[in-house]
Amino acid sequence: MADMLMLKIIALDRILYEGKITQATMTTTAGDITILPNHMAIAAVLKDAPFILIDAKGEKHVVAIHGGYITMIENAFLVVADDAIFAEEIDEARVREDIRRNKEIIKDKKGSSLDITRAQIQLQRNIMNLKISDTFRK
Repeated sequence: MADMLMLKIIALDRILYEGKITQATMTTTAGDITILPNHMAIAAVLKDAPFILIDAKGEKHVVAIHGGYITMIENAFLVVADDAIFAEEIDEARVREDIRRNKEIIKDKKGSSLDITRAQIQLQRNIMNLKISDTFRK
């Protein structure tokens, strides 16, 4: 059997994935990278972007990653994200409603400056989730 990476993706609310993979592609603050087995040790900050993994069966999975970092040493690969969701788990109707509501909060300046900032952040996350769902949903 070919070398594998042991991947664990942890979001603030759950362990999203734990298992063997053959590769992962992601966007870091330094640019796009692909991690393969026996990659040199690395630590990097993740940008909000799709995280694409190929599991041990050769199946492709796409995760919407929002913030966080990666570490990899000796084929042990850890992703810690502020938020993460598989493309197929994204509820497009709910995301569209959240986008509408957040745009309304921002446009009408409803709430405190903190509420508006949160709405801006959530709007960007929801737009990215919708794009990922549209592009990568099986």
